Amino acid sequence: MKEVNLTKEILVNGEATKLLKFDFEKITGREIISAEKKARMLGDQTPSIVYSMTYQLIIAGIASGANMEDIKDLPGNDVLDVLGEVNSFLFGRN
Repeated sequence: MKEVNLTKEILVNGEATKLLKFDFEKITGREIISAEKKARMLGDQTPSIVYSMTYQLIIAGIASGANMEDIKDLPGNDVLDVLGEVNSFLFGRN
């Protein structure tokens, strides 16, 4: 499980925390496809969806249990740390 220490609290499953934990192993193929559909419905036109920050934040929400909109409201450095973990998941494949 990956973790990001946040500078601001965020609600995860109804509890405030400054530690965002990501369980990328729990994400199913259906959720990955659903995340793409959601990003497209939000107007994302990135040709390759894995490069979309919207898509990546949706994936972050699925993996952490946090709401994507709440993640977007975090300070920029926190968001970049979250995106770094998602990028490791998406692009760190062997």
